[in-house]
Amino acid sequence: MKYKIIGRNNYNADNLLYEILYNREVEDIEKFLNIDESIVTNPLSFKNMDIAVKCLLKHLEEESNILIIPDTDVDGLTASTLLYNYIKEIYPNANLFFQNHIKKTHGIMLDDLKDILPTIQLLILPDASSEQFKEHKIIKDMGIDIIVLDHHSVKGYSKNAIVVNNQLSKISTNLSGVGMTYKFCKALDEELWEDKADKYLDLVAVGLLADYMDTKDLEVQYYIRKGLSNIKSPALKALIEAQDFSLKGEINPIAIAFYIAPLINSVYRLGKIEDKDLMFKSFSNIDSDKTYIYKPTRGSRKGQEIEETIYQKSARMCVSHNNKRKRLSEKLIKPIEDQINLDNKIICVKVDKEESEGMSGLLANALLGKFNKPSIVYSINSKNEIKGSMRANTGDFKDKLQKTGLFVFVAGHQDAAGLQIKEHCLEDIDEKLNEFFKDETFEKIHYIDFKIPFEEISFEFIKDICDLKYMYSTNIKEPLIYVENVKVQTKDIKLIGKKKNTIKIETDEVDFIKFRSSEEVYNDMVDWKDEVVLNIVGRASINEYNGKLTGQIFVDEWEVLENDN
Repeated sequence: MKYKIIGRNNYNADNLLYEILYNREVEDIEKFLNIDESIVTNPLSFKNMDIAVKCLLKHLEEESNILIIPDTDVDGLTASTLLYNYIKEIYPNANLFFQNHIKKTHGIMLDDLKDILPTIQLLILPDASSEQFKEHKIIKDMGIDIIVLDHHSVKGYSKNAIVVNNQLSKISTNLSGVGMTYKFCKALDEELWEDKADKYLDLVAVGLLADYMDTKDLEVQYYIRKGLSNIKSPALKALIEAQDFSLKGEINPIAIAFYIAPLINSVYRLGKIEDKDLMFKSFSNIDSDKTYIYKPTRGSRKGQEIEETIYQKSARMCVSHNNKRKRLSEKLIKPIEDQINLDNKIICVKVDKEESEGMSGLLANALLGKFNKPSIVYSINSKNEIKGSMRANTGDFKDKLQKTGLFVFVAGHQDAAGLQIKEHCLEDIDEKLNEFFKDETFEKIHYIDFKIPFEEISFEFIKDICDLKYMYSTNIKEPLIYVENVKVQTKDIKLIGKKKNTIKIETDEVDFIKFRSSEEVYNDMVDWKDEVVLNIVGRASINEYNGKLTGQIFVDEWEVLENDN
């Protein structure tokens, strides 16, 4: 088990938050902890912003038909619904429409728009389409104006669309699509002498967190704190209520990333078009007064007629799809694992297109988590295109894949992207990837904040770490703790859970919990021994049961040092 201490290992520090922020290379800790509005950039500093504002206002005044195309992820949903809400607030009678993608795709799909394009005068694309130059020209030639509010990398500006993109302007480059859409609404506020955009900062916070923006960036951090401190969206509130068992009333960046964002993404991966439309309407407050009758098929209220709002209906639908996603992931992951040759530098596996529709990214992420190797999951579609997703944790894997020459495209974030493999490269892709990455090492290393002797671990330390969870996020990761020489009696090691796949080690100060383990591992630890000694790496947690608080460490990995008495 390899590890590296990333800081000063000052686990006895009076202020653990300072130590954690220091370890994450936050440049000015005092400024980071006391962020104010002074770090916010002027929305009119972005190139084309003023032109985009004038374009939208012109079409609103002319009562044009305006179409918004939501991108198919959390950032896309929050960006497009923020814009929809804002426009409807400043122009309640605006002729505003939306059209979701049938499948999980991005930007302009001309075939899907052929019926609606002749009826509109303005097309708005939040969080997508900066580089769709060909599509822009076709639509512009139809007499339709295009506004793009985006954050994805692109080589240059489109000649046929008004593109507002922070990467091209080189300003606030850590904002996501919803961040750029919010900036657009702030620019509209200035033009109209209004103050309405800030009402939707909760959507901004959720989109930034779900799209893994750099939370060390002061402006990103400012919007996250402002947004999560005042959640107003009824749709978000309904999702939070639906996840109350897991959230336990705590709304923080990790809670959003792990318990709210996956619900929304599951609808884009597995939902029908009517499910996506329902979710959009919920977040856009369309049909907000409408109620629905729901009859549960299980539980204490089985068979009863329950009246629910559109927000409750949408939240319930999101939870259902997320549960389906989990079941499907478990079903698909086993046959994928059987294909894997761990001698390869990169895990690259094929899945059945029909079964795994919209699941390639999730499956690639699961393989990355289990084997700690960059992973590619692909399938062959009806056009014989070899498309899929990749996941990694190198920080630059997209750039590296693009240099291999094996891919038609690799599009997205550095460690989470969609891709298409060149047909002639598929047959020996493993060998080609092995050759290209022959000098790379993808060995698992735990980057730990604190290395603590078992005798010094305490409930108070665990609680202090957990009390800071409001601060943990994408780039302010919760601390990893290395506990050294954990000596336990085997009678204090328990195999628990319905599936008997969780090991719990009870000690005086803290319990150690290892999920996704097995009865085989448990038996190997406890058979014919009275005492076991381990080194353990994991994350702090607090368990509350019947009013009693217990310190825990959720184990990432452990190594048994001593198996004999």
